[in-house]
Amino acid sequence: MSAMRWVACWTSASVWLVMGCCIAGAVGCSGGSKSQRPPKAAAEPERIGKDSLPVCDPAHLPEEIGLMGWQPEQRANLVRRQSSVVIPVRYSGNGCEPRLSVLEHCDGEGSYRYAPQARSDRMRMRTEAEVGSGLPLAGTELIGLVKEGQTLRADSTETGVWTLAGDAPYSASRLHGLDCEQATHVVSRVYVGGFELTAGKDDELAVEDDLFMAPTSSQESTSVQKVVREGAPEHCRAALDGGQPRLLCSVPLRVALRRVEQDAPFGDLSSPLSRARELLARATAMRPPRYEGDGNGEDVAEFFDGRILHWFKAKAAVLREADVNFRQALLASSPAVQVAITADIAKMWLGFYDEVQSLPVPAAWSTEPAAVSAQQASLRLAMAPVLFQVDLALQVCRRSVRQYDVQSEAAKLCSEMETRLAELRADQPSEEAPEAPRSRRSPP
Repeated sequence: MSAMRWVACWTSASVWLVMGCCIAGAVGCSGGSKSQRPPKAAAEPERIGKDSLPVCDPAHLPEEIGLMGWQPEQRANLVRRQSSVVIPVRYSGNGCEPRLSVLEHCDGEGSYRYAPQARSDRMRMRTEAEVGSGLPLAGTELIGLVKEGQTLRADSTETGVWTLAGDAPYSASRLHGLDCEQATHVVSRVYVGGFELTAGKDDELAVEDDLFMAPTSSQESTSVQKVVREGAPEHCRAALDGGQPRLLCSVPLRVALRRVEQDAPFGDLSSPLSRARELLARATAMRPPRYEGDGNGEDVAEFFDGRILHWFKAKAAVLREADVNFRQALLASSPAVQVAITADIAKMWLGFYDEVQSLPVPAAWSTEPAAVSAQQASLRLAMAPVLFQVDLALQVCRRSVRQYDVQSEAAKLCSEMETRLAELRADQPSEEAPEAPRSRRSPP
């Protein structure tokens, strides 16, 4: 990841961390589906070899929803985030016209656990209403195919599910970011695998074979059109055989949703200092994800631009809230308490700096010190605004110590951190960090 993308995530002279731009830089901005929705009249698409799908109920918004008709960038966003943060969404409409959008600038506390799960499905849809039931988030392009008299077929293979730990109601106080007031639900399960959407003549798409996992001669017909294909069958077979997730068979096929409970925020709101310390404890528990890939360029890019970036954004948001509460507590504090609070603020941001500098790197880079050096230099440059926050806190601490002659352990700590800050700033790069060698294992 380039240093400039990280630098762009900070304001240059503010305590506020504007982290939403990181996600826009990493995965692109995308909103909810604005496509024309299918008419409300319900119909059952034919489920080949199985019972028909249930008819949609306009009065009931289902807790699970299929994603094969959704916008590709929204599915890609889920893939990037499901291994690092809990995913908040806005889920509205009705059972026959649902609307679902991922909130780009909001992250939830918690994590998902993967478990293997084998499931295959094959559907044929001949009308707009059948598309609405089988692919509830389908846009105008897919609906237009059946309007032209074609049949739309969906073949999918599920290989696993990511499940949110715990089953308690999800509190709004666990959400952090700029868009969180829009959150209605969080994703509680993500069913992953691969799929293919095909369009053509109805009789040519009536075969029993799985057109995603085992293509047949019917797909070679001039009337059969491959509309969408996501995931690689060979990787899905490997995921089914090994019981482990595979990058090229991790397409979100459907999700289960859990409503966000709009309860009162946690902690003692009458005491900003109490809340700040509770937030700091929460941030401390947010450990960075571990790298477990093989060191190739694509895998490393996915790790840094996906899992690491989302961890960074989520933790920075919690630290930002703690910072604000610490500063509110300063207003009504004695000089000795002011020194203790500013020492806590400086220590908090300095700890975050150290944690980012010690982020794990692929073991494969052990033979490429230039790649490691470039990545570390890039991170040091990007974290310069964090050192600015440390400096602000230490200036207040120093003034209080001198003005009121405060003698305390916190005052000594401020002095020690000033020395450390000077050393770090002396080591800061003065311009854009050097690019790493563009080899197979170079960093993103």
